[in-house]
Amino acid sequence: MQSKLQNSSFYWPIRLVPSERRAALAAVYEWCSSLDDIVDGQGRADGKAATLFAWRQWLAAPDSDPPHERDLARKFAATFDEFGVARADAEKLLDGFTQDLAGDVRAPATADLIRYCQRVAGAPGRMCLTVLGWHAPDAGEFADAAGVAVQLTNILRDIEEDALRDRLYIPREALDAAGIDASDPKSAISHPNFDRAWLAVALLANAHFLLAESLLPKDRRKQIRPALAMLAIYRALHAGLRKRGWRRNAPRFRLAHWKYAAITARALCFGTIR
Repeated sequence: MQSKLQNSSFYWPIRLVPSERRAALAAVYEWCSSLDDIVDGQGRADGKAATLFAWRQWLAAPDSDPPHERDLARKFAATFDEFGVARADAEKLLDGFTQDLAGDVRAPATADLIRYCQRVAGAPGRMCLTVLGWHAPDAGEFADAAGVAVQLTNILRDIEEDALRDRLYIPREALDAAGIDASDPKSAISHPNFDRAWLAVALLANAHFLLAESLLPKDRRKQIRPALAMLAIYRALHAGLRKRGWRRNAPRFRLAHWKYAAITARALCFGTIR
């Protein structure tokens, strides 16, 4: 799991925080990542659903035995007591992954897609902001906007990978406007007009990057620099994807390694996501 963290976009931003908060942020990341591995890994859907349900039961009684990864569960549970991370946010993440298993996010309505993004990316964002000390209600609004922007960027990048799992996160309205039948994800992404639907999601993501920036109080920028660095990295990923545009069978888009450090340094110095 440590190597997975080191290879993630989260690695450089997390280095901005003191060691005790860094360990808590790593625990949040690792727990969320372990759930993602369960949902996207090998195995029957009913078995995966049972594991998610077992984690939900554990959240209701953290002193009970977790489904697996006992040491990770112990570290994640410590964030509840030491930093006030809300179990409700962890449950929202489970709700989002349960949607994935149930196939409830194939060509969803735009409003449903946004709610899904708030669950799988906004809720982890709230947990991280809590660890960083931002507990006010406006933290949730910022986390939701940022989470939607981040998750839509992931969706834009992972279109073909998701289609192989029989998933299509492009909203129904965008597909209809492009004249695309979404009954089969693989066929949908092969449609000659798919670039139009892809661009609609890119524009929606950009709107949420702008919304997140507008919701960030100036007096919070220093406190949540790791979150700003993470958002800045995703904004750069989004810009790169927009510049390249939709392309079938293109290599997975990545930023150069030096850019991660440079973007993190800029967030550290200037408290900006641009």
